[in-house]
Amino acid sequence: MPLHVLDVSAPAGRDLEPELLAGVARAPDAPLRAVLGRHPAGCTLVLVANHACADHWSMELLVRDLAAIVDGLTHDRPVRLEVHPFAAAAGDAYHRPATRVELAVRHWRDLLRELPPLVPPVAAPGPMDAESRFVLPVDRTALAAAARTARTTPFVCLLTAYAMALSATAGVDEVAVPLFTSGRERPDWESVGPFMNLVAIRVRIGGLAAPEALSRVHDAFVRALACEQTLARVLPHVPEIGALCRPDGVPAAGFELVQFPPPVPYPASMPLDRLPIGPRYGATVLPLSALLCWLQADGVDDYVGTIRYRSGLVDAGWVADLVRSFARSVSDVTSPRRHLVGPA
Repeated sequence: MPLHVLDVSAPAGRDLEPELLAGVARAPDAPLRAVLGRHPAGCTLVLVANHACADHWSMELLVRDLAAIVDGLTHDRPVRLEVHPFAAAAGDAYHRPATRVELAVRHWRDLLRELPPLVPPVAAPGPMDAESRFVLPVDRTALAAAARTARTTPFVCLLTAYAMALSATAGVDEVAVPLFTSGRERPDWESVGPFMNLVAIRVRIGGLAAPEALSRVHDAFVRALACEQTLARVLPHVPEIGALCRPDGVPAAGFELVQFPPPVPYPASMPLDRLPIGPRYGATVLPLSALLCWLQADGVDDYVGTIRYRSGLVDAGWVADLVRSFARSVSDVTSPRRHLVGPA
């Protein structure tokens, strides 16, 4: 990886971030961009990676190993890097039984067969270049209680509310929602690795009350995860999956709940309520055929929501209706009047 070196004019004690980030923007285009800023107080190394190919855990390990190497070189002593359990197990991802791949192929073919569009497709909707940010009021205590009562997870509760909002806003009974997951199937993968993977649910919930909608989304999500497989193994058999990320694909809307453990101490420049996702930090939201909505923690009971969408396919008014419907659906799903949906 090329190392981009620049002299930072900011004096010691001043915020170096603007000049360093400007240096990142000028750095050679690579999966991992490395910028070394020299300033009166010393040197600062900035590493920026697209969040589709790295994550907080991976970067933390990289920084740990770099620090060990620099320390060894500085003090002229051997460098012994800790080998993470992931290193020994990574190859297993590409040697799974063929029956599991076949199961995933059948799942994707069934999901994509005559996939109902979220909105009428157009010839050339253009890039995902429009964005709307909003605050989603969520009573975290009520959300956790609803998940426990339903024997599911808070993520599935929020996913249900989102699917209900899509169905109501688009006026369709059935929706398909692509989801980006970590793809970590082993306990020793819980803390490391660029394993962003795509799964999807397809569920018919139009007109259903929240408890029944939650039951259907829960079941659909469980089936999707049971069929989760590395996309590199599935795409040769189901190339249609790629249409979910193309402008000319059947319009569908993705969903993410952004969560990660903050480092200790947590940098003041990266407050938890504003995870730095966006072009300024070198990370891009993966494109989908219509739009992507993601939620981030904000304060005690709110989430900050962002919707990135193709403006040639849906407009700001449609997105505003979706946000209002989402808030109503969250209230319905977190209501104490529920039914059990998960296994006892």
